[in-house]
Parts: sequence; structure tokens; C-alpha cells
Amino acid sequence: MTTAVVRLRSNDDQVFEVDAAAVKISSLVASAMNDGAGEDDDEAENEIPLPLVRAEILKMVVEFCEHYAIDPMNNISTPLRSSEMSDLVQEWYAEYIDPLKNDQRILFDLILAANFMEVGPLLELGCSAVGSMMRGRTAEEIRVTFNITNDLTEEETQEIIKKNVWTEEP
Repeated sequence: MTTAVVRLRSNDDQVFEVDAAAVKISSLVASAMNDGAGEDDDEAENEIPLPLVRAEILKMVVEFCEHYAIDPMNNISTPLRSSEMSDLVQEWYAEYIDPLKNDQRILFDLILAANFMEVGPLLELGCSAVGSMMRGRTAEEIRVTFNITNDLTEEETQEIIKKNVWTEEP
């Protein structure tokens, strides 16, 4: 028995042949397959174009989907109880996402691809990784981590602190 294969085309024209069952975790791909993609013998007709996903990121999405098909990720409870991903998900998923915390461009591109392709568990994993990077940090530390410019005046900052004093932990 042959395994059904779907062809995914990245925005930089690389084509990935992927096990259809594994990639059906993507609602976008599953919907395209239900609409007939993957049923034609013509290779060009058999491809699902992903215009917002470049090959480097699509490769990572495919890797996630293939692993998820074999070993689904545990649900991540919120609020996050730890800033360590290994405390939140199985080892493979933590090892998959942790290195990306050091390359935010790739991490955010992966989150955008998961959102575009509607891969819920990958979106959850990526967003949880970002959340874990903020957990327990001050606003200034978060700004430094994510290279965010503080555009508030000192008066605006003090007003926000005054209105939200209840959020400060004792």
C-alpha cells in the first residue's frame, strides 16, 4: 500500500513532498486537499502553493507535522508554569523550539507560517516559547529581549504604573 503524498510549494519555489496524513494537521493543507489538490497526475496541479512561507521555514513546519503525526504534543497549560519549555512539553518539542529562542527572526517566521497554514499545535508551541521568554521579566527586560523601543514618556509610564499597581507581585 502506498502512502499518499502531497506537494507543498514554498514562496521561493522549493517543492516538498510530504506524507499527506502527517501534513493534514494543517487546516489550510487539509482544506486544499479536500478541494482536489493532490488528486491530479499533473505535478503542477498536484502542488499546494504557500506564498507566505519560505523553504527554510516550510522545512521546519514539515518536520513538526511529521513528528506530531507519530507523537502528538501535550496541551500547553496557561498561564505558563515555567519559562523552561522542557517543563511544558515533551523533550522532542522542547529541543525543537528552544534553539529558536536565540534566533527570533526564525521563531517569528515559524509562528507566522503556523498561523498562515493553520497548524494549531505549532502555533501554540511557538507562542508559548515567546511567552516563556517574557515570563518573570520586567517591561524593560522584555523591551531589551525583543528590541522594542519605549515610546512612552515618563509621565505616561508613571500613569500606567499607578493604574496597574495591583499587577505587581508582592
